[in-house]
Amino acid sequence: MSRFRLPLLNSLRAFEAAARHQSIKKACEELHVDHASVSRHIQKLERQLGRKLFERHHRQVILTDAGEILRGAVSTGFSHIQRAFTQLNRTQNAQRLVISVDPDFAGLWLVPRLAEFYASVPNTLVEILAEKASTSLFEPRAHCAILYAEAGSDLKNSETLFRSRLFPVCAKDLGTRPPLGPPDDLRQHVLLHDRSTREWEEYLRNCTTTADIDVRSGIVFSETALCLDAAVR
Repeated sequence: MSRFRLPLLNSLRAFEAAARHQSIKKACEELHVDHASVSRHIQKLERQLGRKLFERHHRQVILTDAGEILRGAVSTGFSHIQRAFTQLNRTQNAQRLVISVDPDFAGLWLVPRLAEFYASVPNTLVEILAEKASTSLFEPRAHCAILYAEAGSDLKNSETLFRSRLFPVCAKDLGTRPPLGPPDDLRQHVLLHDRSTREWEEYLRNCTTTADIDVRSGIVFSETALCLDAAVR
């Protein structure tokens, strides 16, 4: 004789969904079955128990005292089963996602968002390949890559996350002692370059007023994070 004398699992699933949504219709939508099927499962449970589990109202069902007792037990049981499946999947069938990405982009944008991403895919082993090379797109281990690209580039199987904007920054107190005004004022300060002098060249080229500034002077940083830290300091 079986140790457990329990109703059919489908009946319990139908009851739990209806109890959680307080709606037969929403339970049908979640389980992808018709209204008659969910109602039939609930009626079967009520016959087995000899008790009403729901009070039926227009577009809503409300649990009776007996329904509340059963809902608590079923929800707890389903939660334990789900937790066991999650644990076993994590240890035996863990998924792996390898992302190739520029180191600065990883540190400044991707890593601060990893917790939110991982919460939605807890069974995934995420590996970040921080590589400063345009060839990272062809890294054989990577499932996807996040790269900088020139505007208008036509890359197959790609999607634009966002476009970057170019603007100068400085330490908070540097803008007030003496105040920075037109671009010519930059001649009194050290220019900080992110990887190359191209960005300052582009910025000054697009200014509405001309400025006689030698952008080849200053300090060039190979890491964006170091350049930003130097600006802050």
